Amino acid sequence: MSALSAVRAPGVLRTLTLSLVARIPDGAIGLLLVLQARHLGFSYAIGGLASAATAVGMAVGTPLLGRVADRHGQPLVLHLSAAIAALCLAATAIVPAGAPGLLIGLAVGCGLALPPISACVRAIWARALAPRHLDATLTLDASLQEIAFMIGPLVLASAASIAGAPAALVATAVLLWASTSAFALTPEARATRVLGPAHERVRGAGALRSSGVRTLLAVSVTLGAAFGATEIGIVAFSDAAGARGSVGLLYAAWSVGSLVAGLIAAHRGHRGDPVRRAGALLLTLALGTALLAAAPDVGWLAAGLLLAGAAVAPLFAVVYALMGQVAPAGTVTEAYAWETTGIMGGIAIGSAAAGVIGAPAGMFAVAAVTLLAGAIGLLRRAHTLRST
Repeated sequence: MSALSAVRAPGVLRTLTLSLVARIPDGAIGLLLVLQARHLGFSYAIGGLASAATAVGMAVGTPLLGRVADRHGQPLVLHLSAAIAALCLAATAIVPAGAPGLLIGLAVGCGLALPPISACVRAIWARALAPRHLDATLTLDASLQEIAFMIGPLVLASAASIAGAPAALVATAVLLWASTSAFALTPEARATRVLGPAHERVRGAGALRSSGVRTLLAVSVTLGAAFGATEIGIVAFSDAAGARGSVGLLYAAWSVGSLVAGLIAAHRGHRGDPVRRAGALLLTLALGTALLAAAPDVGWLAAGLLLAGAAVAPLFAVVYALMGQVAPAGTVTEAYAWETTGIMGGIAIGSAAAGVIGAPAGMFAVAAVTLLAGAIGLLRRAHTLRST
């Protein structure tokens, strides 16, 4: 099933487009909080804490919001969470210069309430689409979200440089609220209001009672840890090479590799066992990341990131598809939300580990070893992904 055929399925183009717009703020909030901290005269340490606070809040809040969405439908959760997150984010624009704690507190609130758009749209597709449509749609989504994450920092950071960080924060808050509300009003999202109460009530461990969900959560943590270490490695490599201005180019190479490979995979479609495909892509990503440790200069590192990135979007697509298959009835949104939590938590772990290592080559090596461990763990627990 090609990407073109997938977007022709009922509701796919609408939900895909609106969800991508709604995800644009996600990639820029952390950067804007750092810029606001500097605008207020705070140190980079305070800015970093504010950015990290948003990520931690998101890691905690996303699965909770996902569970509520599964029980009561998506519109209620999306409208309320968007309003709260937007208010917290806009409030950071008027934080007084002597209140760093307030900035960090608002950042936590924004992260806790950040709407789980990714989990919601994938849950809609998992419920509504046939497998042949679902695989292509998830692959296309994994690819195009790279554009959303590139556009957010580029456009909103540019707005901050022109109009100031406070104005950019308010604009981002408005975009977050408006785009999420538009998504919540789609027929596909409103249909979950009817589906939700019909499911059995989820108690206790919820989605985590599935061994398959727990397996994919562990894989998500290893992916996040590898990405966190690689991100710090890119910055450290650029700094050591005396080319700090190349960081944006290197990140772009990584994203472009993922985007192009994902679009090709979406066009060609998928064949074979998805669990083996996920394992093969993890091993490919591990090898590509290991090769980064041997890059002699920025140019070679950019080429290596382009190649390594080619495994990212196809890998995420198959992990998303597997999560939809193993999630217990009535917990699909929550299951996808746990995936987000795993990635965010992994990024924090990988970033911290890379900071301790210090040397760029060591950072890339740790990322590669982490991915290898994830591949081995997934293949050893493959039975948990085939038992549903």
